[in-house]
Amino acid sequence: MNKADLVKIVGWRLGDRDDMVDRIDMELDYVQDYVLESRAWYPWFLQSELASATTAANEVRVTLPSDFLAEVEESHLYIMDPVGAAAVPLIKKDPDVAQALTFGMQSATGFPRFYAISGLNFRFYPTPDDAYSIQMQYYAKDARISDSSADPKWLQYAADVVLAELLTILAGKHIKDAESAAGFAADAQAAWLRLYQKHTAMMELNQPRSLGGNS
Repeated sequence: MNKADLVKIVGWRLGDRDDMVDRIDMELDYVQDYVLESRAWYPWFLQSELASATTAANEVRVTLPSDFLAEVEESHLYIMDPVGAAAVPLIKKDPDVAQALTFGMQSATGFPRFYAISGLNFRFYPTPDDAYSIQMQYYAKDARISDSSADPKWLQYAADVVLAELLTILAGKHIKDAESAAGFAADAQAAWLRLYQKHTAMMELNQPRSLGGNS
């Protein structure tokens, strides 16, 4: 589904209306920012490719990627060890715990072993003493659904979720049709369940199995 298809279906399901285009654009941005991409979990298709960043000497912080939503479950933040030329997983700690552990080391600066997320930054402990390459995977914000030239993953894999959440708002807040809004809300609940089941199945693809030849 693309945005043009979405707009057509919305108009039809609201009673063959063609006066909702501007409202649809504004509410799509709201739905994406505050409904789809502000949840406790994110679907597999929002996982980024392997991304990298670089620390600076004597600077504890590295800014989070601009499209960062959350870390991927069971994923690691890796730092490249220039001596062994290997990717070393960093251990995530509460900032206070990481700071306390650093106090027990010989130096407050050096090759980082711990990290924390604080505000809009990664924080590394000990404070990096050089420029080190950081590698990560994370859940990333999708392309804007309201942008007709974009190809958002939400419309590729979860158009039913987008449609139901959008219709719930339009019916309840704009048309003031409580009965229709309740029906669309039920559709949204069913669509989220479908998406979560699909997400679970995708996450299990790479899990080891005692049956079926995987080991």
